[in-house]
Amino acid sequence: MLQAAFMRTLIFTLFVSAVWALLAVVARNDLHQGAMGYGILNGSMGFGAVIGATNLPRVRRVLSADKIIALSTGVFVATLAVLALVKVPLIIIPMLIAGGFAWTSAMSTLNLAVQMSVPAWVQARALGAYQMIFAGGMALGGVIWGYIAEHVSTSKSLMCAAVGLAVTLPWSLRFHVLRGVQPDFSPHLYSLPEPKLATEREDSDGPVRVSIEYHIDPKDYAAFAKAIHQLRDVRLRDGAIRWGVYQDALDPGHLNETFVTESWLEYLRQRERFTASDLATRDRVWSFHRGNEPPRISHMFYAKEVSD
Repeated sequence: MLQAAFMRTLIFTLFVSAVWALLAVVARNDLHQGAMGYGILNGSMGFGAVIGATNLPRVRRVLSADKIIALSTGVFVATLAVLALVKVPLIIIPMLIAGGFAWTSAMSTLNLAVQMSVPAWVQARALGAYQMIFAGGMALGGVIWGYIAEHVSTSKSLMCAAVGLAVTLPWSLRFHVLRGVQPDFSPHLYSLPEPKLATEREDSDGPVRVSIEYHIDPKDYAAFAKAIHQLRDVRLRDGAIRWGVYQDALDPGHLNETFVTESWLEYLRQRERFTASDLATRDRVWSFHRGNEPPRISHMFYAKEVSD
């Protein structure tokens, strides 16, 4: 879901940025307005954004996140087309108010989707990536629509943005956000005992390879493989730098999951990052294990060369 939110943000901002890039040009060249006229047009967007912010909770009770973003996209297609074709302020101003409403609705929904797609410990990183994509889409779009306006015309640049936004809408609808039951990212303390080591290790020691041995019924292989590959995302998200699962050539029911962390400290942190949703994923994998004992877990440190 996080990748979907990023993709929807990039597509939306890339085309919608034409409004901010060219609104001042429309006010001066097409509507023959000065600073006051431009301020009114810009203020109309802000007024719509305030209306959107105050009414968004009610909108969310009626519409899904995907529908909010889709409808906001449709409103901006109309707004861009009106700015390109209409030269009457009394028509443009209501469309800009609607555009401001759509802007707040879409961006607030995408922002929420990013925060709900990751555990609390990684939310700052996810929001940082979201802000980078948002700013990148706005900057890149501003360059593109400004270039077209300078070398062709402002109206055609706005129409290109409107058409592009309309054409990409069906494709962007494939990326769903806040759909279905959301994962439980509440923290969960790892239920396994602390790893036992023969000697005390420094936090910086590593890399560390963790190996987990599973013994399953070969008839369950397909279901087990599907479940454990979902666990792959958990391992990599929580700090692993490599992950793999391997089947014994002599015993098809014997499988080995391995992942590598950069250091012992990083592995201990990984255990602390486990969420309730992660636990459900791990328990689904472990449910295929056959035997009186749980899967055997071993920890191996990289064998560094020792100088004489």
